[in-house]
Amino acid sequence: MEKSLEQLAGCFEHSIVLQDGITAAADTDIQAANKTLINNLVFDSREVKNGSLFFALPGTHTTGNRFIAQAIENGASAVIFQDNFDENDKASINDALKKTEKKVVFIKVENARFAMSPVASAFYDNPSSKLVVYGVTGTEGKSSTVAFIWQLLRLAGFKAGFISTVQYSLGGEAVNNPQHQTTPEAPIVQRELYEMLRNGCTHAVVESSSHGLSVRTNRLGDVLFDCGVFMNVTLEHLEFHGTYEQYKSDKANLFRAL
Repeated sequence: MEKSLEQLAGCFEHSIVLQDGITAAADTDIQAANKTLINNLVFDSREVKNGSLFFALPGTHTTGNRFIAQAIENGASAVIFQDNFDENDKASINDALKKTEKKVVFIKVENARFAMSPVASAFYDNPSSKLVVYGVTGTEGKSSTVAFIWQLLRLAGFKAGFISTVQYSLGGEAVNNPQHQTTPEAPIVQRELYEMLRNGCTHAVVESSSHGLSVRTNRLGDVLFDCGVFMNVTLEHLEFHGTYEQYKSDKANLFRAL
């Protein structure tokens, strides 16, 4: 899979800037930047390779901007980031750029994590638009229900895949999920839906956590759901959502997406 930045640029608000993270790039530089080819999407600088688009995500105790230099050294062709660089960031980025001959594109956005979803969907050719997608949400019973729906679809003669905390299938038999993350980050969700399509699937079942449905993470923001399943809701995850009302509202985003 390979896309130019120009093919991705229309799906999210952004500015192409110089390596200081502030100065707007000239029109000629933007035209050149748009021709940059991207072959994978990464949000962990350790996994960057030549041709990667690296998302510098904000964190609880640090910022992804700290890892832009490492991403450049590992071969990133472009970086999506938010906020201004501090002096340490600027120095490490400048040092990293001196070690490479390639021109790295710096793309500034309001929210790097939010931007991952539309970019990932566009990169993988909007796979959910070509599948019948079932979303399952609720405090308890999501993984079991996802597995039941997947098995029923297969028994009915449909080729289907699924994503859940416990297991996943990209069209074949279910395999254990080593990460045990209920809803992965958007690039993983979109990639797995794309792989399901490549493997001949017509249906997909996605475990949809409140975290994944929240606009704060936007992990499922560009998944086009066709059916929503609600299990139950109890007092949990308030450390993330803040209030019980917000927790319920975030879960309800599944049905707003239908």
